[in-house]
This record gives sequence, structure tokens and C-alpha cells, in this order.
Amino acid sequence: MAKKRKRGNLIKKMKQKFMGLPFEDLMEKADNFLASGKPRDAIKVYKIAIKASKSSEQLKVVHNNLFMAYLERVKELTEKNMLVEAKALEKQSLTYLPAPELMNRTGMIAFLEMSDIREIFEYVVKYLKCQGDDRIVSAMIADAILLNNAWHFLEKTDDAGGLSRDASIVKSSVPLMDKGHWEKAAQSMKTLPRTSPFAHIRMFCRAMALFAAGDDKKMIKAISFIPGQSVFRKIADTLETTVQCVEEKRMIQGDQSLVGCLWEGPLTVWETADEIIKQLEKKKFDKKTKQLIRDFSTAVLPDNPEYARQYILETLWQQNISDERKFIALEKSLLPEKADLISAKRGIVFPENALLNTVKYLDCLKKSGVDAHLLALTESLIIFSLCDYIQGGSESAVLNEASEKVTKRFGISSNDDFDLRFMQFVAHGIKCDPKNRPLYELSANLKSHSRKLKNLKEQLLLSMCEVYPEDPYPCIELASLYHSKNAFRKAENILKKAMEIAPYDSRVQDQHLISLIISADKGVNKSNFHLVWKDFEKAQKLDTGNNVILLREKELFYKICEKPEIPEKIIRMHLDELSSVERLKIISMLRMDAENKPKQGRAKILRKVQSLLEKELKHISTLSSMEIIQILKPFPREWKYVFKSLRVDSLFFESMDHILKYLDDNDLIKLTDQILIPDNFEFFQEAFYMRTQEGRFEDGLILFYSLVLDGLVEDDWDIDAFIDLLDDVDAETRKKIHEAGNRLSRYTHGPYKHALQTLNFGFLDDMFSGPWLDDDDDDDDFMDDDFNPFDLLGGGMPEPDDPMVRSAMLDMAKSLKKRDPDAFNNMFEEIRTGIEGFLDENEIRGLPKFLLKNFRPVLEEAGMFDIPLLLLKTFFLKEAKEQFSREAKIIFLD
Repeated sequence: MAKKRKRGNLIKKMKQKFMGLPFEDLMEKADNFLASGKPRDAIKVYKIAIKASKSSEQLKVVHNNLFMAYLERVKELTEKNMLVEAKALEKQSLTYLPAPELMNRTGMIAFLEMSDIREIFEYVVKYLKCQGDDRIVSAMIADAILLNNAWHFLEKTDDAGGLSRDASIVKSSVPLMDKGHWEKAAQSMKTLPRTSPFAHIRMFCRAMALFAAGDDKKMIKAISFIPGQSVFRKIADTLETTVQCVEEKRMIQGDQSLVGCLWEGPLTVWETADEIIKQLEKKKFDKKTKQLIRDFSTAVLPDNPEYARQYILETLWQQNISDERKFIALEKSLLPEKADLISAKRGIVFPENALLNTVKYLDCLKKSGVDAHLLALTESLIIFSLCDYIQGGSESAVLNEASEKVTKRFGISSNDDFDLRFMQFVAHGIKCDPKNRPLYELSANLKSHSRKLKNLKEQLLLSMCEVYPEDPYPCIELASLYHSKNAFRKAENILKKAMEIAPYDSRVQDQHLISLIISADKGVNKSNFHLVWKDFEKAQKLDTGNNVILLREKELFYKICEKPEIPEKIIRMHLDELSSVERLKIISMLRMDAENKPKQGRAKILRKVQSLLEKELKHISTLSSMEIIQILKPFPREWKYVFKSLRVDSLFFESMDHILKYLDDNDLIKLTDQILIPDNFEFFQEAFYMRTQEGRFEDGLILFYSLVLDGLVEDDWDIDAFIDLLDDVDAETRKKIHEAGNRLSRYTHGPYKHALQTLNFGFLDDMFSGPWLDDDDDDDDFMDDDFNPFDLLGGGMPEPDDPMVRSAMLDMAKSLKKRDPDAFNNMFEEIRTGIEGFLDENEIRGLPKFLLKNFRPVLEEAGMFDIPLLLLKTFFLKEAKEQFSREAKIIFLD
């Protein structure tokens, strides 16, 4: 303890010593720290230099150097395997990211190695435009585009360094590379200019072809043309090293499994893969398939074929497995010692009882001797994955229906509502791994509408503060939470701590600004305007540029509240100099404030603001489609305690229900994906319907949205129209529709949810076809009735073992059970009574198990399996297991 205190005093003295130095000296010392491999010290001195800077130019220089110091520190932490800390520092570094025109090549290369191309693509394009031709950076971007299959990014931007120009040539060659046809791939890219960002990929293909041909001299020459920073150079270097080791007759260095594969040359591996695919397309899980998978696994991963077999099996889970029993037998034969583990893992990935399968999987891992710490980390990761699954709406009832054993295992209360159970589930994941940052961030974004929820969220965020003491994020989220609890003193204190941690972090400054605005709003309610203006002036000084529009609106709002008699003409004068978009934004914010905030003169203020809004809306047709989207987008999440609601679209729909007609088709789709909720279904339904009447189909996508919204609003799903649409569209449009279907599926459940996710509307056609469809007189009666699963048992019913059917029926069962439990129980009782009565009449009670199973063919002939089998294996499975007699379970459920 004494040593720690002594070190702290030394650091403090050192900091004080630097504080007195001029800017130039500070920069020199920080640069020396960075050059000598001490990025941590460099960061501290650069931050002191920020305070000592006296011009914007000096500030830019510090920010550039500080960014480089952060990148070096991230690299240092990564090499020490401190990945969580490195990730946190990556986020901090972005605060000091230089403008593209100021970034140098060294910084750009480090930034590319650290970042995901999907997140920084636009920044890199701007860099290339500013800096001109940069062969190394262009090559790294080309690698990232190819490896991430991110060709679509090039469609959204002007050509930069030849990327867009040459992309189609390389994209068409990828299938050849995937199959190892290197010579053909190199020939297909023959037209690439030598200056192309993709030129080195052609040289890599050529090097691979020359290696296979045994021409080592030309191969090494081809490798020399690949930039050292390229991913392909790192692979090609293995070839060069291998050749040198063989020539010198010494041990081969590098990746042994890669080298072994290259030298042994499993030339039939792709043919084996093709045979496996053919077998699986025919749903054959027989001995031949088993042997093919064994051969393929040994060829591609000779050091660990068991891992390859497991990987292949887990890949097959993604397919529709019609005969589950045969597939389980294949699993057991390929991985006999891991059969239980694999089965439990499959139950997590495709869950019918996600939490129970998780418990089984973790128990299997424990029995296999996995280290306790590693087991806890695994449990935490699985919990995060399941949280993502549950939030997607796929199984929202999973926590409410969990058994007592499961809830006790995960620390979930049995009598609390879903939101609290979910937060408790997240908390258990954090308890398993206190450094699981994604779970902390998930907890910060969860609802906290009750005292229990707020208290639990507070505990988790305080824990995050301890685990990440140098990160201001948990402090910011805590401040927001304290605002919701009206604990303003606590919010102020935690923000002070955040300011000490990261005084120049814009997020901290923005949250401090929000805190002052909330305080000022409270002052408005109490008519303490001397305090209101004091808080507001402090907020203005803290603005980083992210809250300009909010400050402008609040200034005007406070003036109106202070003098409610102010004429509407004077209010308008404050807005005249603004653009139409800014005026509408501010007036909409005033309208939401006027409805909830002032206690004195509220009615008078509300009338004036409403009048302003109505007059401004008359000019809406002069705005562009993109400008209208800006107006309708929800307020930033950080403002959630400044306004009663962040959803400004409801205000505009209420005031002008036809506003969506001014959007073009692409922007309408974009807005729908952003703000669609049940409250505004009808507005969007009308907008899409009008476009379909005008024939404005955007490659079928507009019609698809219109059909889905008709189904959501009117519960009228035109299955034939969906099938016809999907039959007519091209592959590219079908892909867009598939993506849209996944997004829209969260608004429904049961078979419709699965149809939207898979675009298999033929499945619905089969499910809802039956005798009533042949009788026009009965159609209206059927449509007026409540949902009844017996109505599904017409002709063309799918098999109960079909995973899609099982999942859809389980979703429907949960929905009906929740909505009308009496109807659900009556339906089950009708089936149970019929089956048990049949068994009594035929006197088959008490027979041995093998004899009871022999009754199956007889019962199938008698038609006893036609009606209940699908429902018993899906809809009423839980009830049947609990309430059926021994004989009924053996005959119908085994």
C-alpha cells in the first residue's frame, strides 16, 4: 500500500512538473516518449499539451499525435493479450481521429489494421481523394473488401484510386480462388492495370499457381510484388519460407497445418466436398456420408480432424433437417465422445428450451474437465448470445416459462416481470465474467421503468466503473440513470468523476450539458428563471457542436415561458434566419416542450406553438425527401430525459397524416426501417398502398412492404400475392426482400414471422389450405372465428419433424396460451379425451412398451394419427408430456 501511494505521489509530481512547460517543450517530450516505445506516457503528456495549446493549428497537431499514441498503446495492449482494455482504448482514440486530409500514411495503415472496413470505409475513401495515389492503403482496402465480401460499399461512392473501376474483374474471379483454381483466377484478372489496388491479388494467385507447378524462382518474384502490409503477403510469405526450408533441408517454419496441406496436396478434397453436398441435398445421413465427412476432415485439418468434423456438423445445423433422428445418429457416429455436448449445443443454437439446453451444455463442459475460469467466461458469452436472440423476439417468453431449476441456476426471480428477469439474466452473465463489456453495454440500454430495475442497473454500472476505471462510459450512463430517478446530486457527482477521467471527451461534455438542461427545465416548472438562465449559460459553454439545435430551442422556449404574453410574430423572428428544416425541428421540439413543461401559461404557449407548427407545415412540399427524413427521425437517445418522448414522428403524423407522400421510394423504405412501430403502422400502410396504386414498384420492394403492412394492420396476409411477387423478381431484388423480411418479422409471430424470415410463403399456403377453402360459403365464417389449431389440419399438412413447422407452431402456442388460456386448455382437453377414450375402448392399457409401439400401424390405418400428431409434437407438447397416460405417451410421443 505504501509503495502504491509513493508511486502515486511521484506521478503527481511528474504531472505538476510538465504542467509548467511551454507547448513546444511538451510536444517534444511527448514525441520522444512515443518514439522510444512509451505510448502510455506520451498520451499523458499530449493531454497536458492540449491545455497548453494556444491556437487551433496547435490543437490539430496535438490531436494527430495523440491519435497515433493511442494506436500504439492499443497495439501494445493487444500484444499482451489485454483485448478488452485494447478495445476500450480504441473507442477513446476515435475522439482524436484527425480529418482525412490531415492523416498520414503511417497512421492510416495502423488505423486500417485496427478497424472494421465496414465502419471506416467512407473515411478511407476521403483519405484517398485527399492524399492522391497511395498504393499500400489502396491494397489494404482492396484486401478488406474482398475478404469481407463488401463489394456493395463501392456502389455507394465515387471511384477512389481505381477501386470501383476494377472491382467487377476481381469479384468474378473469387469463385475460382475459393476452389483453388489459381491459374484460371490469375488469367481472369489479366486485364487489371499494374497500378490497380487489386493488382497484388492477381500476383498472389500467380504465386500459388507457380508453387503448385514447382517453379519456385518465379513464385518468389511474384511474391515480391505483393505489399508487405497486405493480408495476402502474410500468406504468400509462408510459401517462400517453406520452399527455403525444404531447399536447406531444415525444419519447416510457420503454420504447420497450412504447410502440411500445401505439401501433401489433397487434390481430391473439393471432389469429396461436392460428394458430401450431393449426399446431404438428398437428405442421406448414411455410412457413405459419414465416411466422406471423415475423409474431408482429415484432408483439410490433418492435425485436428475432430474439430473439422464438429465444424461441418454445426454448419449442417443451418439446413432444414427433415429426419432429426438420423442426423443425431450421424453426430454420434462422427463424434461419439462429444455426442451429449453437441446435442446440448444444438439446443442452444436452435432452441426450443434455450436455458435448459444451456445448463446441459455447461454441465457437459464441466464434466469434460474444462477449467473453471474458462467455463465461467463461456457461460457469460452464451448468455450474451441468448440475450441477443431473446431481444430479437424469437423467444421472448423463454424467461417467463423457465423451470425453477433453470431460474435458480441463472439467478432469475420466479415472480418478477420479463424486463426484470431479463436484467437479472444479464447480471448473471456479468457475474460470470466481470469484464464482459458487451453485457454491460446491453444492460445500459435496457428499460428501467421500475425501482427494482433501476437499482439493478445502477449496481451493474457501478461495477463497470470499478472494472473500467479509466472509461467515462459507465459514468455517463449512470448520470442518465440518476436523472431518471430525480437524483440530480448523484448525477452531478458522477459527471464530475467522468470529467476527471476524460475532461476533453465530447461524450462527457455532452452529458454534462444535458444535465444542466434538465436542471433548467425543472427551474421552468418552478418559475425560477434566474436559475434557469444560469444553468443555460453553463450549458452553452460546454457545447461541443452536437447539441446546437437543442440549445437554440431551449433558449427560445425559456424566453416564451418567462414571458407567455410574447407575440407569435416575435417568436417567428427568432426563427426567420434558419433553414426550413431547422425551423421545423425547433418548432416540433417547442411543441413537445409546451405540452409537458410550463405550469404557468401552458394553454397560451401551446396555442402559439401549435399555430407556428401548422403554418410551417404548409411549406412541407418544398422540402426534399432527405430533409423530411431528418425531421421525422427520433431525437438522439441522449435527450431521453429532456423530452417526454424521443418519437417526434407521432407529432407530425397527428398534424399532417399525409406527410409520407413527399418521400421518394428509397427514403420511404429507409424511414420505415428506422421508425416503424405499431402506433404508426396505418400511416405507412397508406403510403405504400398509394405507391402500389400508382404502379411505383421499386423492383418489387415497395409491393412487398405494402403486402406486409396490410398483413400487420388488417391481419389479411395475401399469401398468393407474396408467392407471385417472389416468383417474378430477380436474384438481387429477392436478396433485398429477404433482408426486409428479416427486419419486418419482428412485428409479428408464429408462421408469418417464419415466412418473412425465410420467404417460404408456400409453407403458409400449405398450412392454411384445407376443406374450408373449397367452400366459398364458409370463408366468411372462418375469417370471423378466433384462431383454432384444429383448423390447420386440412390437406397438404407439413411433417411435424420439419424444424420450420415446429418453430412456427411453438410460437403460435405461446401466443394463444397467453391471449386465451381457457381456449388453449379446452383444445388440448378435447384431444386428450379422444385419445384416452380410444385406448380404453380398445382395452390396450398395461401392455408392454414393445407391444404398444406395434399399435402404431393400426392407429395410422384408423386415422388416429391424422389429426393430433402435429399438434401433440409441437402445439401441446408440454401438456401432453405432463398429462398423458403411459400408453398415450409411448404411442403418440415416443
